[in-house]
Amino acid sequence: MNRKYIESPVGTLLIEAEDGAITRLEYVDDTGRDDSCPVLDEAERQLREYFEGKRKAFDLPLVPEGTDFQQRVWAALREIPWGEVRSYGDIARRIGQPGATQAVGQANHRNPIAIIIPCHRVIGADGGMTGYGGGLDRKRALLRLEGYVPAEEAVGAESYQDINAATIDRWIDAGWEWGVPIDHDTYLRAARGDWSVRLTPTKPVPRAWFGELRGRRVLGLASGGGQQMPVFAALGADCAVLDYSDKQIASERMVAAREGYAIQIVQADMTRPLPFEDGCFDLIFHPVSNCYIREVLPVWRECYRVLKPGGVLLSGLDTGVNFIVDETEERIVNRLPFDPVADPEQMEQLRTQDAGVQFSHTLEDQIGGQLRAGFRLTDLYEDTNGEGRLHELNIPSFIATRAVKQNN
Repeated sequence: MNRKYIESPVGTLLIEAEDGAITRLEYVDDTGRDDSCPVLDEAERQLREYFEGKRKAFDLPLVPEGTDFQQRVWAALREIPWGEVRSYGDIARRIGQPGATQAVGQANHRNPIAIIIPCHRVIGADGGMTGYGGGLDRKRALLRLEGYVPAEEAVGAESYQDINAATIDRWIDAGWEWGVPIDHDTYLRAARGDWSVRLTPTKPVPRAWFGELRGRRVLGLASGGGQQMPVFAALGADCAVLDYSDKQIASERMVAAREGYAIQIVQADMTRPLPFEDGCFDLIFHPVSNCYIREVLPVWRECYRVLKPGGVLLSGLDTGVNFIVDETEERIVNRLPFDPVADPEQMEQLRTQDAGVQFSHTLEDQIGGQLRAGFRLTDLYEDTNGEGRLHELNIPSFIATRAVKQNN
């Protein structure tokens, strides 16, 4: 028997193989010797691609040891597509034994090859998380990596992303600064070379961060609203924009029609896999928006995937400071992390303020996450809220970063 230890985003994995086939993959606390074995090397490669968001199915020889019934259950698990889930009852019906739900659960729990045989994709009939040999935190992490939003992260009948999309639309109706599209004169000035755009509340992004834009393929990620993408289009860029707000998308269409340029407009949720081919963009422009999502590492991995080698990621990031103070910014009232999905009091606080569903993130998430995804950080600057007491005291609450996808 050969074995290999792999460090992964969900902990240390031990893979075992015998006679050229994988026999076990489990979570472990310690590491040991690594054997040289082609099938283990291939398994490591495919697992790394999976965690980087580049692989949705495994192509490996598997020989899990189990009863005939368990083998049928595990075969059914392998049929569950990436990013989807099934209940124990679904699996029982799939193998032709609708009354064997409990036995299916036991076979699922005894799955000897975690992740590759995706027992993490089996949930309760009510959509809730159920037991997982690696622990529920790992199960949630794997599902989020695949773009699935667990029911426990939904609020009522809506996911928090549905709530945020509706909230932003209300803010736009009320005159929200980030929902006002540029006018015709601003577009014309940009075409003449007189332009600026912001990732954070007050500071323009240095032009040196962009390089030449004419003929470049640019993605505005969570950048709808007709503010930045029209500028890039006026400068000759080939633009695409992804946003989940109806009104932000409508503004993009309105400005493009008014000025007569083509743009790819995609209404989608950035927490799910981006609907673009690998290596198709030269630049991603990503203004402050991670505060509206719970997990940021999958976003960084998707950005890395869709950028060309040498491509640039420009991001506006919150530091978490705004989440700890009260509305007057006079007192510290909240602890970090600010996670309303896990803390009902924080959720109620946001409801009272009509602030949607927002989350704090550490610099380890925001900047360290970019590095873990494979980016090289080349520059950054700080910014304030632009108004309020923190701004008056010149306390930074945002960071803008420039990162590059390194050439392979």
